[in-house]
Amino acid sequence: MPRCGRCAEPRPSSAGWFYVVLLRAGAGVTTASMLQGLRLRVGLLISAGLAEPGRAREMACELDAIYRAIAARDVAAAVAASERHLTRSTEAGVRLLATPAGGH
Repeated sequence: MPRCGRCAEPRPSSAGWFYVVLLRAGAGVTTASMLQGLRLRVGLLISAGLAEPGRAREMACELDAIYRAIAARDVAAAVAASERHLTRSTEAGVRLLATPAGGH
């Protein structure tokens, strides 16, 4: 299970847990179809970004921050943590996709 130095406990390794938490927290506000569309559109960038050294551990910490904010019902913190995660994931994916094959 993913861990980082700041994470107090491990989280399930399935990426799906994040979306389950969002669905439960946003009952009636966020629909499963919207989340599915989001997952499909950003999946490539996130997957590519995970190949960057150290990114998986960073991502686990980012998702932990989102989870904790949602669990605490702190909307502002959840939004900020989500935006930070999406920005960092996108940046990592773009960096990797922009790197020519073979790293040259």
